[in-house]
Amino acid sequence: MLYSRFSLILFFISITLTTLPQDKIGHSEDIKKIELTDAIIFTIGSLTGPAQKSVTVLVDEIFDRTGIKLSIKNEWPEGNQSVIVIGTISDRKKILVDNNRSKIDLPEPGKEGFQLWTTGDIQNVCYIFGADDRGILYGVGKLLRSLHFSFGNMWLTEGIKTSETPTYSIRGHQLGYRNLNNTYDAWNVKQYEKYIRELALFGANSIEYVAPNSENYKQNKLMTISPDDMLQANSQICKNYGMDVWIWYPVGAEVLLSSELTKQQLKQRERIFKLLPKLDAVFVPGAEHHDLPLERLFPFLEKMAQSLKKYHSNSKIWVSLQNSHAKDEWLDLFFEKLNKKPDWLGGVVFSPWTSISIQEIRKRLASEIPIRRYPDIAHNRNCEYPTPAWDPPFQLTQARESTNPRPVAIKQIHNATDEFAIGGIGYSDGINDDVNKFIWLAQDWNPDTDVMTTLREYARLFVGENFCEGVAQGLLAEEKNWHGPLISNTQIPITLKQWQNMERLADPKILANYRFQMGLIRAYYDSYLQQRLVYETNLQYQAETKLLKATNSNVINTINNAESIFRKAVRNPIASGLRQRCLDLADSLHRSIGTQLTVEKHGASAVNRGAYISTIDVPLNDVFWYTWNFEEIKRIKNGEKQLEALHTLLNRTNPGPGGFYQNCGDYAEWMKIVPEESWAADPGTFTIPRVNFGIGLPKDRTITWEGKTGLGYPLAWYTLATGLYESPFQMTFNNLDSQTDYMIRVVYSGQFRSRIKLIADKKYVIHPIIDTEKQSVFEYEFDIPRLATEKGFVSLEWQSPDGERGAQVAEVWLIPKK
Repeated sequence: MLYSRFSLILFFISITLTTLPQDKIGHSEDIKKIELTDAIIFTIGSLTGPAQKSVTVLVDEIFDRTGIKLSIKNEWPEGNQSVIVIGTISDRKKILVDNNRSKIDLPEPGKEGFQLWTTGDIQNVCYIFGADDRGILYGVGKLLRSLHFSFGNMWLTEGIKTSETPTYSIRGHQLGYRNLNNTYDAWNVKQYEKYIRELALFGANSIEYVAPNSENYKQNKLMTISPDDMLQANSQICKNYGMDVWIWYPVGAEVLLSSELTKQQLKQRERIFKLLPKLDAVFVPGAEHHDLPLERLFPFLEKMAQSLKKYHSNSKIWVSLQNSHAKDEWLDLFFEKLNKKPDWLGGVVFSPWTSISIQEIRKRLASEIPIRRYPDIAHNRNCEYPTPAWDPPFQLTQARESTNPRPVAIKQIHNATDEFAIGGIGYSDGINDDVNKFIWLAQDWNPDTDVMTTLREYARLFVGENFCEGVAQGLLAEEKNWHGPLISNTQIPITLKQWQNMERLADPKILANYRFQMGLIRAYYDSYLQQRLVYETNLQYQAETKLLKATNSNVINTINNAESIFRKAVRNPIASGLRQRCLDLADSLHRSIGTQLTVEKHGASAVNRGAYISTIDVPLNDVFWYTWNFEEIKRIKNGEKQLEALHTLLNRTNPGPGGFYQNCGDYAEWMKIVPEESWAADPGTFTIPRVNFGIGLPKDRTITWEGKTGLGYPLAWYTLATGLYESPFQMTFNNLDSQTDYMIRVVYSGQFRSRIKLIADKKYVIHPIIDTEKQSVFEYEFDIPRLATEKGFVSLEWQSPDGERGAQVAEVWLIPKK
């Protein structure tokens, strides 16, 4: 019953699949080049520290891709040998004059910026001048992202001439070494350094780590060294690269309310501060589900700052309003204390589950206090920026942390509110969001950067020259795979063919590249899911058709026949080759980068923590709901009552003649739901509704079917339209009969279980506040006053009061009363 678009199944019969050319992918042979194959690196004097590290990075990265080991000299070479010049802006004039080079007409770069240009008049020369040490690193990154590589060769497109300064001063990502993430806990120090370097090549200047301070951050079987040792090592890595080190260091209400726990935590924090060779900022998040007692929080932070200053004199503490139940009085007091500008305060972090928008924070915060963003670009659902119009089958199987390249969406999310902050450090629990990290960095560097520019640089640098265009376009296509109803998305089989073309051309090194593997597994997974959805939707259609023919005398036999039809999904599975390829790639990703795509085999901490291979076979139809009800019907002894119960089951969503039904979690059916503005303008959905996934349904309906465990609820109860916090959720029903009385049936399920009030036309109370958390039922029925419908339409609005996470609605029926 969840998918009524059964006729769309037939589109697979006639779809035409496109392919890429069978030669090299993404490389044109007739481009003009500046050859740098024979280049030497010319540096001014003796570069030291992070500047010297930048030269090492250039040498190492070129060697890895070409086998060419560049030599480093402090004298200009004789003859026409190619040269890569590296220095600071202050050295630029001396280099140009001493070597008979003309000065360049480029704007002066600002802090952390660089100039990069090439000439080919006398000899091939590439100049990199940084405004400071970091500027040199980012100039080297720009060069590497611009270079074209093959084994034994490298060249640049002629005519590069740029002066760049980053738009935002904080640019980075969180790489927490803890047992809850889907990748990082399996890394060694060398892997961390490589990934940090790669982020830096795209402009990162900050890395945030997670403090090892609770049960959630203890060492697990995947960890190569202790959390303390890894934290110390990573701090040193950032110091070597001249990057800032942040720590995400939460404090719970239970700590603040206990003087003994407070002392223990302050002592623990001082131990961590002393341990680290470099620490620039500590981020203390608000409590996501509980109020932090502010009268105790701020004195705690003051004491923490005192120990922090002992070891890192310039370090500051940043705080967030990350409190999804924050009431007005709590917020008022929070801003009052912040606006006194305590000495230890570095700024405010805009975090997920902050109950007011970044625009509102900026209005209420003293102008001198900066805001840093903490964007959740890692998750797909139940998060800060859920994937819009994400079809329920994706939500059921790929869950929160699947491989999720969303390049176009990430740019839109970034640019919707970037001007209210001084940059951001992205939340992450692994490399499932790898593409999103680099898109975000490119936007923090320059919000005008085109998405395809970043994707091509990413693909060329990390996968290879011959796959540059194919991978870049393939990642863009995978974002489109998630647009609209899965069952009718014609992009999905095309995307798979494109990735399979590249797979056939790839050599073993490319096939072992984890970024290539991530693209492949998404293409295979999406296609497998789509074929399974078509198949299982058809099976449900067949079963329902069979059940509709039941009579008083054969209800049980008919149910048994319907159950046999449902079981075909497991006993006669479809697309087993696609499924097996997903399993093989999951194993490959675990070997190549430590990704944990299953709980049992790869050691993921939970299914929702990126283990989307563990959910690859979750049923995509309502078999659990039907099975639960079949068992209930079989307990009935009277044939007539059995048939009546079966009829009720089959007509669950039927509102009757002249009625209306809305599955609120299905974007394809959102005709009646009223958004106030576009998603692009409000990707955090502070004013427009979103769909949340309904985790938290009671386990009392747990059943086992064909070896799979599920809950006996309709799939429609798992996806809910949500108005966040105090933002109302609205629906409008048109074309009503003004002479008919209507009743409303509504399902309140979901994660929040908030207090909810329903009104019609802004004035008629359909029901007062219901505390859904305290109710054992999910379905409610209420009369609608004739005055609310007599104009032929009705506007419904669900509200949650101050301190709630928001109203969540799964299904709505508008039923004519007899």
